[in-house]
Amino acid sequence: DRIVDTLRRQKRYQFVPLDEVQDNDDSLENVTEDRLTSETIKDLMNDLTPEQRQVIHMRFHLEMPIEAVARELDRTPGSIKALQYRGIRAISEQMMQEPPARRAVVA
Repeated sequence: DRIVDTLRRQKRYQFVPLDEVQDNDDSLENVTEDRLTSETIKDLMNDLTPEQRQVIHMRFHLEMPIEAVARELDRTPGSIKALQYRGIRAISEQMMQEPPARRAVVA
């Protein structure tokens, strides 16, 4: 268990030497766009069912495997997969329907 925890912690943080960081408009734009996309997804998650939100949080934020989420929520792995699929599909559909101004990076 300690090995898995250590590997998960290492995976969360990727350190990049400062000399490898590019300081240009392109990278700033990408960071801003990524941040806006992340904020949009967080907003859209509010429209999911509580179960879908919980499964997506556990799977992607806590990086838990399906079997662990199923045990934790006292559900079958199949139901966890279905909740995850429906939640991701709902977010994707909402993002496609959102007006471009909400998704676009304002320069």
